Amino acid sequence: MCLNLLKNVFSESRARSSFAVYVRGNKFLMDAAGKTLLRVPQRITDSAISGSSTSNPPLKRIDIGGVTFVQKSTNVLMRTNTHNTRSLLRYVILLGQM
Repeated sequence: MCLNLLKNVFSESRARSSFAVYVRGNKFLMDAAGKTLLRVPQRITDSAISGSSTSNPPLKRIDIGGVTFVQKSTNVLMRTNTHNTRSLLRYVILLGQM
């Protein structure tokens, strides 16, 4: 009984270890902590083989809901802390206006 419960918990946590995020037609997997985006390679289609479609340009920086991700390697983007700095700066400016 306890072993089955542990198996279920483990499989559920493994299933939620990443989330799919689509940005400009590119699929990324975000880790559970929300710190890393990993680009998923696209499948080769007949139109891509014939050369009729254009390839997506590399994304060096992505902003999602005020959170910035910058490219660390070819298919990996990491979250930056600039959004924390911006919100702290806004807070200080608002306090100074009171």
